[in-house]
Amino acid sequence: MPSWRFLLLLEAANAFNAGTPPRYGLNVLDGKNYPHHPVMLQVPQRSYKIEPGLLTDHCGLKVPQHFDCLNLCNKSKCQSLGPAYNYYRYVPSRRLLCHEHQAYVDARLSHSMVNLPLIDDDYGEHVAVYQSVLRHQARHGAFRVVELGARWGTWGARAVQFLRTVKPQLRYEAFFVEPAKRSCGALRQVMKLNEIRFQLLCNYATPEALLKIMEGLDFVDLIHIDIQFAESTLLAHPGVQELLRSRAARIIVGSHSPQIHQELVEMYRDWIPIFSLPFGFEDCILEILRRKDDDLGASAADWAMVRQRRCFYETPHGGVTNYDGLLILATLGGCQQNLLNE
Repeated sequence: MPSWRFLLLLEAANAFNAGTPPRYGLNVLDGKNYPHHPVMLQVPQRSYKIEPGLLTDHCGLKVPQHFDCLNLCNKSKCQSLGPAYNYYRYVPSRRLLCHEHQAYVDARLSHSMVNLPLIDDDYGEHVAVYQSVLRHQARHGAFRVVELGARWGTWGARAVQFLRTVKPQLRYEAFFVEPAKRSCGALRQVMKLNEIRFQLLCNYATPEALLKIMEGLDFVDLIHIDIQFAESTLLAHPGVQELLRSRAARIIVGSHSPQIHQELVEMYRDWIPIFSLPFGFEDCILEILRRKDDDLGASAADWAMVRQRRCFYETPHGGVTNYDGLLILATLGGCQQNLLNE
């Protein structure tokens, strides 16, 4: 009879050959592992060819490494895209991806594997974006994603890349709005690298801009909104509210104050609340990080201090400390079950 060690190795080998992702994810705050959300288990694990100057993101999305990875370029060369926000410093899952890529390069390998993200404040967005792809219904025709406040097209590009991986036969339409000229250039670069068809408005995400994009679109699977305090004005517009209720399956909103977050919760209380992470602990986190003279982000000791001060919210995947709030809502037509219980 085969030993238990052999059976475990056989199971691991079969999972690897099938491209099955690991079942557990690491929570950066408490150091514990939690079962991945079922949606994340649909993200194929494959090898990707390493290309000079490019970071391989999830599902093989190619991104210039100097956009986010301070470990892979001189600080003076690295670009600050859009509003001044250091993703390498503040988003643990992004920082780890940069260092995993560097490890493959330093090991002189030709290909790399991209692991599922850590459980941090980006995890819920990953789940919601991928789930919007999985829930697309053929009767709506093309999969459509709109990203307002797009930076380099992060979430829209990830949605399209995942769609092309799991539903390659489906058409798609991707729309982006981004006010920063430098970020618009970065977005065009990412779309060209990945051969993604797109439309870009390099301007502010006003109600008029969204209404213009939605002209002629009978249905949109996902609208991602991260527009730095302007989300309240946009989503309070009567025309926008009517349009979203009749044509959108899901919206993901970054909220930038406690008041705005609560206003949006009340404003869209007739929608299905998929996930709500209230405005976070920016002051607490920044107070801790200001003591550091580097760009490496929070250390194990810093996370211990965050836990001690209770600067986090509990989620089904452990504690999450966040800066902005996160609100994920769905219409009855776009979602039949709760994302967290699926």
